[in-house]
Amino acid sequence: MAGSDFIEHTDKTRIIVAKKTDSSEKPVGEWNALEVICKGSTIEAYINGTLQNKATGVTISEGSICLQSEGKDIEFRNVYIIK
Repeated sequence: MAGSDFIEHTDKTRIIVAKKTDSSEKPVGEWNALEVICKGSTIEAYINGTLQNKATGVTISEGSICLQSEGKDIEFRNVYIIK
């Protein structure tokens, strides 16, 4: 986002990168836990404890945080930022 890039982003015609495993999301109506770990030039995204995506060699290391939904309603609770 915002002009950043990373090693795993090999298909420049698409914005997204495929998940590492099958979906680990809970059924509709249940809360999911998302943990994003940013360390150096690496970002890891865990859904309910399962590593779903990893970006290495990230070209931007500071800026805003974006929480979004892919075309569906979404709610957030218990959002924490730990430095």
